[in-house]
Amino acid sequence: MKHLFGLFILLFCLFKISNSVDPYCIYQGVGDGYNYYANASALAKYPAVNMVGSMDNFMISYCDQTVACGPYSDALICGTIEGKLFLMAQKTINGFDYSTNGLKKTYISNGTGHTTFCSTSYNTTTLFQCNLDPNDLIVKVTIDYSGGCNYNFIYSSNLFCQRCPKCILAHGSCNSINGWCTCDSYTQGLNCDQLKATISSIINPTFNGGQITISGDFSSIYNIRSDISIAIGSLQCLGISFTNTSEITCNIGAGQGSQNLVMSDNKGASLNYIGFYYRIPCTVDCTSPWGSCNDTIGSCVCQSQATGTDCKTLNLQLTTVSSTTFVSGGQVSLIGDFSKVKDLLLTIKIGNIQCTNQTFNNDFTILDCIIGSGEGIKDILITFDKLSFLKENAFEYQYYTCPYNCSFPSGQCNRYNGSCTCDDVNIGEGCEFKLCPLNCSPPFGVCNNITGICSCDSQTTGNGCELKLCPLNCSPPHGVCNNITGICACNDQNIGNGCQFKQCPLNCSPPHGDCNNITGVCTCDQFYFGDGCQNITFKECPDSKCSNHGTCDTTIGSCICDTQTKGLGCEQSRLIIESVDPTKTDGGRTTIIGYFGVPTSKLSIKIGDLQCTNIKVLNETTLDCDIGAGEGTHNVTITDNDLSYTAINMFEYVGQIEPSKISGASVAGIAIGSFVGVSIVGAGGYYQYKRNKKIELFM
Repeated sequence: MKHLFGLFILLFCLFKISNSVDPYCIYQGVGDGYNYYANASALAKYPAVNMVGSMDNFMISYCDQTVACGPYSDALICGTIEGKLFLMAQKTINGFDYSTNGLKKTYISNGTGHTTFCSTSYNTTTLFQCNLDPNDLIVKVTIDYSGGCNYNFIYSSNLFCQRCPKCILAHGSCNSINGWCTCDSYTQGLNCDQLKATISSIINPTFNGGQITISGDFSSIYNIRSDISIAIGSLQCLGISFTNTSEITCNIGAGQGSQNLVMSDNKGASLNYIGFYYRIPCTVDCTSPWGSCNDTIGSCVCQSQATGTDCKTLNLQLTTVSSTTFVSGGQVSLIGDFSKVKDLLLTIKIGNIQCTNQTFNNDFTILDCIIGSGEGIKDILITFDKLSFLKENAFEYQYYTCPYNCSFPSGQCNRYNGSCTCDDVNIGEGCEFKLCPLNCSPPFGVCNNITGICSCDSQTTGNGCELKLCPLNCSPPHGVCNNITGICACNDQNIGNGCQFKQCPLNCSPPHGDCNNITGVCTCDQFYFGDGCQNITFKECPDSKCSNHGTCDTTIGSCICDTQTKGLGCEQSRLIIESVDPTKTDGGRTTIIGYFGVPTSKLSIKIGDLQCTNIKVLNETTLDCDIGAGEGTHNVTITDNDLSYTAINMFEYVGQIEPSKISGASVAGIAIGSFVGVSIVGAGGYYQYKRNKKIELFM
């Protein structure tokens, strides 16, 4: 408690300091129906004050100004206790709380650095409370310490009191207890002299006057509407009518400019509105959204992109236009100031042609676009929405010039593309050269454009090098030259590009003879004879029928056999069986590996006494077929026409086929080849059953 007592003495002393000390702050503000004015002069930084107990070097300030107080420069009440910083109140964003009981400010403080006091945040409330005793001018300070760091400072003095102003007796009376006027339900304010109503907007009349519509909140004065009068400037608004609690209409006479509107109940309460003025209509239509009528002055106010009395003109400047665009079209550069319209999607027309691909330079002083073909002088029209800009006769198409003026009269100039049309005897971009016949048929000749005469190469001739020379001129009289194709037409006894060679009879029947083109005589190959080597000497084969398995080649005297036989007379069979896949005892599909050539439709396969069915030829070395049920090992015989081959004990019926089964069964084969018989070859070996079901023979 010794700390609280010391603090009380300090605060009491501070508020008793003479007014000669310059104040730091003045409390002044207006609340809802409350005016407050107080001057606290004891708000400066003072020298050290010896306090009771250990509190010293204490400083106090009650204003929102920054006060230097160690690291806590924004503190409102701070000091040191026992040599350590003590923070009682921290400045916050909270404002003053006005009420009929006085002025209150609540601060939220940080915890202090003192280990005993205020280890956490706390609230400090400062209350300026009204004391209505007119003789009591002394500030009374009451400190409420609720423990911890919670303090409540109450200052009581008539310095903080509200005094009753002059209350309008028709609408209010003074409350002697709190010094406030008590108003009726129609009024408000310190003196109850303000009508309890608000005006939000007015539909203003023109300078000729007329009906006005006032919008707002008139619910509190609706019941006294018959007492309400409205004055605008020096004129009274007549025919006042409350349409409802939010709208009033009346009629006002002619006037001009801005006027004050005063609504009164004629009993001392009123409401002022300063937003009334007589409208001056604009004489032109301000195009929305690019302009609006300022009816206070009667003229249009344009957006930044628009200009003109009616805001219908694009706000740009066009000073010059590039004059290098030819009649074929191209880029046009508009030079001026386009900064106000840089964000608009402009449409540019030069004459009736739209200029496209618009681009600005960096400072928006040049606008480039691409124009199509045209000619003559044109207007430039730039538009966007309802805005436009027109500059008459601002653009002129430029005509092309031709090289050498086309060496007139040797050619005519086309001013629309700059090209020449030359006559029949001149060429060149400017018709400056002579034209050679057929232009010397390039690449066969070179034209001398000075003389117009061709220099032909060694293979052509003619004025225009249009004729081709034949080789050796076709060796006349052995041939005739075709100067169109450059090819010789030789007689029957000569050949060659230039008809320079002798023709042999039948050209020696190639490849059976060689022609000597110098003498025209053939040298025939063996077995051939005659002037043209057209005759042949035949040789017989050992078997003229080649065993019915081939054809006789009489040029060499031997047979050409089919795929199933071999030998000089096709007498040897090539059929062979190398392996046969086993099947289960109930039969199934088996695969036979060997060589079978190209089998005929008479192909048959027999396993033991059973005929194999559904034979399928996979290729020259592989056959498939279905075999019926059986058991044991069996011979396999394949027959095709007069050829046959038997493999002894090559096939086996098995029960359960093991992944690796080796049998000691011997395999023998006997091959007999004949034209009507069977070939059997004996062989012995072992077979092993693999995963791919192939029987491999080891011979």
